[in-house]
Amino acid sequence: MKQIIFLAVVALAASAPVCSFSQDKKATVYFIRETGMPGFALGFNAFIDSAVVCRLNNNRYSVHEVSAGVHSFHAQTMGKKEAKYPERIVLDLEEGKTYYIQMVYVDKYFVDKLYVQEITSGTAQVKLKKCKEDTKCLAEKKE
Repeated sequence: MKQIIFLAVVALAASAPVCSFSQDKKATVYFIRETGMPGFALGFNAFIDSAVVCRLNNNRYSVHEVSAGVHSFHAQTMGKKEAKYPERIVLDLEEGKTYYIQMVYVDKYFVDKLYVQEITSGTAQVKLKKCKEDTKCLAEKKE
C-alpha cells in the first residue's frame, strides 16, 4: 500500500506544472532629443507602439525597459493620441540589448517633419553626453 501511495505522489508531482519565477524578458530603449529648432518650446511626444512614454524637450533623453519582441516607435509634436499616419520605425527587440532612437526634426521651406531613427551605440554615447536624462517621464504616465 505504501508503494502505491508513493508512486501516486511521484506521478502527481511529475505531472504538476513547474513553478517558474522567470522575469519578463526586457530590452532597454533610449529616446534622444538632442536639439530642436531655435526657440521651439514644445516637447516632442515619444511613442512605443501606440502609447506615449515621454515628452522630451531640447537636449533631453529618456530610458525605457521594454519587453522583448517587435515594437513600433515614433514621435510627434502634439497630442497624446497617436496621429493617423505617423512615420514610425519597427524594431525586433532582443532581451538584454540596448537600442537608441533619435528624434529628428527637419524644417525645410515651411514644411516641418519629425521622425525617429535608430542610431548606433557610439553615436548615441556622444549625443547622450550633451543631454540630460528626463527621469519624470514614467511618473507622469499613469495608466
